[in-house]
Amino acid sequence: MTTVEFSVMEPLKLKLRNLDGYVRAIDVDKEKCQWNLVKNLVFEGPSLKHWAVVVFNCPNSSKEVDLVMLFVQNLIRRCKTLGLHMEDPLSTIWASMDELESADSVTSVLEQVQREAHETNESNLQLVLCVMAHKHTGHRNIKWVSETKIGVLTQCCLFDMAKRGQDQYLANLGIKINAKLGGSTVELNDQPSLFDEAADHVMLIGADVNHPPPSDSSSKSVAFVVASMNWQAANKYISRISYQKNRLEEIKMFGSICLELIKCYENISRVKPNKLVTFRDGVSEGQFDMAFNKELLDLKDELRKIDNYHPTITLIVAQKRHLTRLFRAAQGDDENNIRLGTVVDTDIVHPSQFDFYLRSHYGSMGTSKPTYYHLLWDDHKFSPEKLQQFIYHLCFTFAKCSKPVSLVPPIYYANRLAFRGQLYCDAQRPLGESPSDRNPAHSDIKNFMYFI
Repeated sequence: MTTVEFSVMEPLKLKLRNLDGYVRAIDVDKEKCQWNLVKNLVFEGPSLKHWAVVVFNCPNSSKEVDLVMLFVQNLIRRCKTLGLHMEDPLSTIWASMDELESADSVTSVLEQVQREAHETNESNLQLVLCVMAHKHTGHRNIKWVSETKIGVLTQCCLFDMAKRGQDQYLANLGIKINAKLGGSTVELNDQPSLFDEAADHVMLIGADVNHPPPSDSSSKSVAFVVASMNWQAANKYISRISYQKNRLEEIKMFGSICLELIKCYENISRVKPNKLVTFRDGVSEGQFDMAFNKELLDLKDELRKIDNYHPTITLIVAQKRHLTRLFRAAQGDDENNIRLGTVVDTDIVHPSQFDFYLRSHYGSMGTSKPTYYHLLWDDHKFSPEKLQQFIYHLCFTFAKCSKPVSLVPPIYYANRLAFRGQLYCDAQRPLGESPSDRNPAHSDIKNFMYFI
């Protein structure tokens, strides 16, 4: 136990739209740093015109049919009040829960949805809403088939939750659908101050590797890389997945994956990013050399292949698996938790390197665990204050939440993608299939945030 010095950063104002559609700045709650969408709309809401519903729950009565139809109308109404224009579904198909048992049967159901929707409207489906009677391992089959085989976005929900029609549950579904379709929940009112040049184009990269259980010595590990596509808002990401040798932490082909994402950025923004900020998750201090001398050098080697392109790079490692806890000894809340935005960068950190602890989320119980950030390489010569503030403010832009999260979003999204990649592996295992080294999502959806 020791007493340490600390500083507390204040949150920025956020941008939402009012009910008339005009952008306005809002203040967040001072204690929990939360906000809500009451009398506000999401910052950017696309239109959902071509979508369908699949109910994996054969109805036992007309009442159950009516409940599903009521849920769909309530969801449409709630999405409209969020600022996401949602029309009636093109079709509604009923299937049994048994259809979830195998990938082949799920494929048949989703292909039927596509056919019926195409007969109604020639445009491609934007989304399939999958309502399940209860939690089922077949959820993995839905995601694997829809995202790697067919190429359609899906949003799953449970029938019991759906029929209750709770407003918050409908709002959460609406926010996830909005993000998957390319919308933006919220943006920072003041642009990030980390870079001074207005002409800068910055791409944020998040990387992580997920390993099979220790008892599994044959399955492949999965590497995940996400990157932002819209500086200065930096809240829309696309992703890539790569399979590699069992329990290998180094991301093989990291440079080529990032190069592919840079080309995507150029296609969207018509210019290559001139600054790269890379966040790496899942590496211990003993693996810093690997992240620095292998992954970072691989990225630099790939960048040299492009003529007259020399972006500057920053590499930051984020760690949640540590034993450090920070709390206030007196005059705290019920749990003596430190305030949101608290930074500790003295006493308990490295004596000469650039590292710090940041608590960016609200913890309602117990003592919140701060995230430990360690800067390994920095072409940009960031000051500690600016980098800490930049990371803290990014934590307010996570697409699914109306509050700041505990981990910087590029890594949070990489973690979400890791969960999705594991679902793919689980879905292929009963079929006796082994994923190839590169198993990207279907071309129709790979540039959407399908992993939200």
